[in-house]
Amino acid sequence: MKDHSFGFAVTALGVLFLCPDALLVRLIQGEGGGGWSIAFWRGLLTGFGLVVIYRVIEGPGAMRRFLYVDRWVVIASITMAVQALAFILSITNTAVANTLIIIATSPLFTALFSWILLNEKPPLRTWVAILLSFVGIVIIVFHDLRSGHLLGDLLALVTAMGLGITFVIIRHRKSVNMMPAMSLGKLLSAVAAIPLAAPLAMTDLGLGLMMFLGLVLLPVSFALITLGPRYIPAPEVSLLMLLETVLAPILVWLALGEAATRETVVGGGVVLSALIANSVLTLTSTGRHAKQTD
Repeated sequence: MKDHSFGFAVTALGVLFLCPDALLVRLIQGEGGGGWSIAFWRGLLTGFGLVVIYRVIEGPGAMRRFLYVDRWVVIASITMAVQALAFILSITNTAVANTLIIIATSPLFTALFSWILLNEKPPLRTWVAILLSFVGIVIIVFHDLRSGHLLGDLLALVTAMGLGITFVIIRHRKSVNMMPAMSLGKLLSAVAAIPLAAPLAMTDLGLGLMMFLGLVLLPVSFALITLGPRYIPAPEVSLLMLLETVLAPILVWLALGEAATRETVVGGGVVLSALIANSVLTLTSTGRHAKQTD
């Protein structure tokens, strides 16, 4: 119980640190930060911040272990770089609520890719959740066919799929510390963004916000979210991650007046209901199985 409480608290705190991410990206965008420039700074600063946190946590010999990477760390780094770029380009090309609701389906993509790559067949409830989530996404995307935000929605879907693949790799290689992969992925995204970025085009305020986001909020958040799931079940992590899906658009709405459309609310309601129901049923089933085993 003590380990579970610790894991729950650490994961929840990590998600809360992540909630202002979308708002700060929007504010930086308003200060002359284009999508590629934000992606460059976000990747560079967050990657560096994670290296520092890794060094503090791991102690002596940390950098030697950090530089020792196997093929799984390399693959995970590439998928993390792709999803980091896709996330920023999505959030700067569509509504924040659209991006976060679509990304919230990543646990379902994890289940789907686990079936395809690891032959772990999802239960019926997960298939139902996948179908309902697909319906919700179609409702959101169908509206954006007319509003010109389709690209941002599709990039959010790429982010969700990238996260799904990353989680499968982490599940397959539980013995490998993936914090170096996360750091390398962020740094790779910065390198990929350089050709199209104009890093110094944003204002001093924009750069200041970027420094706060990249060096403080995101490294601390990602470090906590990486640590917490070692102590609590994956469905519980999925439920906690939905806090960002709900709270981040509210922060953007309160600060900037960016309200979700009716279609986003309806489609998002379908997606979130499916995700919550699937996670709760999975937790219930896991608990029941544990009691029977005891």
